[in-house]
Amino acid sequence: MIRLHQTARHRAILEITPLIDVVFLLLIFFLLTSTSIQRSMDVDLPQARSSEISPPKGIVVTLQADNSLRIDREPIELDGLVGVLRARLGAAEQTALTIEADRRASFERFAQVLDRARLAGARQINLATDLMIEKF
Repeated sequence: MIRLHQTARHRAILEITPLIDVVFLLLIFFLLTSTSIQRSMDVDLPQARSSEISPPKGIVVTLQADNSLRIDREPIELDGLVGVLRARLGAAEQTALTIEADRRASFERFAQVLDRARLAGARQINLATDLMIEKF
């Protein structure tokens, strides 16, 4: 008679603690990056092929489709733009400004906002655009 030796069965134990750590780190990463890239207002931005995905830098001036203006979500008139921008640029000790202009806003109004931003002392003016994805 042939006797076969049975080996003791070892149950594999799956350690899920490292897996939970990795999942939580990924969750935190995606939550932080998704909130930092959001635009300040709901604006239909023009598209450009050379757009870069980055959060708005410094103060955000939004020119909406009806040509109304907002600075960091607060409504403002065009006449008061220079004074408010000077105060905010000086208080923050920065010279960066991002302009989010709706594609339906008038170009004349955009030029006025750009001119007043330069008069207020903004040295780095970024224009927010949507990334144009070509379909083949």
